[in-house]
Amino acid sequence: MKISNLLYIAAFFTGAAGLIYEIIWDRYLLLILGSTTLSATEILATFIGGLALGSFAFVKFSRKIKRPLIIYCGLETIIAIYALVYSIFLRYFTQGALITFPKSIIDIFQVFSYLSLLLPTFAMGASFPLLVAAQKNIAGKSLRAPGFFYGFDTLGATIGALLTGFILIPSFGMEFSLWIGIFLTMLSAVIVLLIELNKKVTLQLIIKKTNNKLPDTTIFKVFPLILIISGISSLGLELVWTRILVLIFGSSTYAFTITVSVFVLGTALGSLLIIRILPTLRSAIEVFIHAQIGICILGLLTLLLYGKLPQLYLSLMNSNDSATIVFVMQIIIAGAIMLPPTLLIGASFPLAVQIFNENSYEQDKSFGLTFGMISIGNVIGVLITAFIFIPLFGLQNTNIALLFLFLLPAVIILRYYYSEIRGEKIIPVVVVSLLVFGMFFQPKWDPIIMTSGVYAKLPVYKALTGSEDNFMNLLKLYKLKYYAEGKQDVVSVIEMPSINERPYYALAVDGKVDASTGNADMSTQILSGQLPFIFDRKQQNALVIGLASGITAGTLTFHSLKNISIVEIEPDMKYASKIFNKFNHNVLKNKKVKLIIDDGRHYLNVTNKKFDMIVSEPSNPWMTGPSRLFTKEFYEIVKKRLTSNGLFAQWIPLYGMGKQYFKSLIKTYLSAFPNVVTFQVSAGDLLLIGSPAK
Repeated sequence: MKISNLLYIAAFFTGAAGLIYEIIWDRYLLLILGSTTLSATEILATFIGGLALGSFAFVKFSRKIKRPLIIYCGLETIIAIYALVYSIFLRYFTQGALITFPKSIIDIFQVFSYLSLLLPTFAMGASFPLLVAAQKNIAGKSLRAPGFFYGFDTLGATIGALLTGFILIPSFGMEFSLWIGIFLTMLSAVIVLLIELNKKVTLQLIIKKTNNKLPDTTIFKVFPLILIISGISSLGLELVWTRILVLIFGSSTYAFTITVSVFVLGTALGSLLIIRILPTLRSAIEVFIHAQIGICILGLLTLLLYGKLPQLYLSLMNSNDSATIVFVMQIIIAGAIMLPPTLLIGASFPLAVQIFNENSYEQDKSFGLTFGMISIGNVIGVLITAFIFIPLFGLQNTNIALLFLFLLPAVIILRYYYSEIRGEKIIPVVVVSLLVFGMFFQPKWDPIIMTSGVYAKLPVYKALTGSEDNFMNLLKLYKLKYYAEGKQDVVSVIEMPSINERPYYALAVDGKVDASTGNADMSTQILSGQLPFIFDRKQQNALVIGLASGITAGTLTFHSLKNISIVEIEPDMKYASKIFNKFNHNVLKNKKVKLIIDDGRHYLNVTNKKFDMIVSEPSNPWMTGPSRLFTKEFYEIVKKRLTSNGLFAQWIPLYGMGKQYFKSLIKTYLSAFPNVVTFQVSAGDLLLIGSPAK
């Protein structure tokens, strides 16, 4: 086998291991920092920021590197060792160890948790360009090599994401999955070490002038900015697409795995496809412009499908479909939305490397600079999209704005190289046309349709409607009472037809109904607040995890509690709950009540308060964030925050999961609270009330 091919295989294993680490570390850190958008976004930004710093370090010190493969092996070994030690550290602190520390130490620790990602990700970012440098010196400069390395690395990342999300973690757990990542890291190091031992690779700097079409000084001033803009747009789009597809697929771990995998797969295929024609291109920068405009065009075209996704999902799925069929159909739907533009996003990477090459920049440094600049853009993109664009403009307008950003590189390049680009007079017309189309001719989607929760109510919709037309006619009977695309979730309140005098309000989070004024939900919500008081424990301080409609917390206000704390992860929920004021007794206006915006697990980790009663009513345990509130580690944290005579009430659904999963939930609760009384508060809901004391 050619040595170059072995290096590509090493890149593949490196990409797979990198995604495994990212998924596992993200899960561990969210247990410590809280499952909020703030935490998840900052973790991702730190991870990508470390990659950027490592890539820039290679660019700066590449002239001093004589044995790139030796350094690569060293960096991969550091990553593997760090991953092993880091996992021990994370496991210790996710099991409630933080509770024993004072608040000042916890605050410092949380900052350190973010920074702890920088060392391994720095090594990952620095090791990637080293393979390009080694390949150049083994086989000579190849225009296709950067595209091959980027393509195989991202293809490995796709496989790593799919394996971790669908097989490794569900079947073997996170610890075993981490060992697979470590194995792949060391396997890539061994492959590279064997190449080094067989044929010593020294870095020879050969700066060879090519037929420049663009002034060096200008391209090096302008093009890094262009790559940053492209990076902002691409990762911002991934975040928006994920938020949109969650409305259709649900917020399960599998849904997130699918969206990430399809995005990364598109970039991998785009890179591998463009390298076939890369040596024949007249001008890389000209094709780069067309690719950026093409991303905008394809993105705007696929945006036309978004408002039809619930109907498409309903027509493709059957209520008795196996999990495999459901996942395959979800991949197809995600691919229809994401693959067309991501193919061009992936193709842009080797084009960018080639643009630097055409201006007398060494190939490995071109690779490192391109990777670093795009990574900087990724960091900026994920931060401004999550915290500024989506809360201010909403998902659909943010999507359009990010697609428009891809037009900016074309405008900048034309500003400096107008005479060098073919079709220079047509491009401005295309840009203006796309802006007009995106701003004035994109149909606004219907919030009622988008939050209809087809993934959760598929059997009901199939039974009631049977066709797309009937489905649409049913939704016409619904009235939108509240809608917000928040930092954390999409929150909606719908008034549905009712034969009772009481209006039927349904509060949904990402399309999944979490509270309502229906008979079954009212029974669950009221009894969850009433039943703990049948045990005469003289409660004074209570905590409710999850505000939702506020009905459970409102029930508590009728008892002789002095303080009622409500911890809610989604800020917009306090506005949605006002629709239920008639039923929750205007709970947020009650002087005994204090609302805390935080993740329930994180709050219990960092607070020093003790409670006589804790009522936990998160969303369903199979959903990504709420699942962390049904674990043994969480229950141990709860136990430490209860007074010696305190009570813990846990809602458990009787639907949406198999018998074994249900048994595991009960067994997990009993492992922390063996003294328990169980109530069936409605046809589909249980309430477990346990205590550390008998």
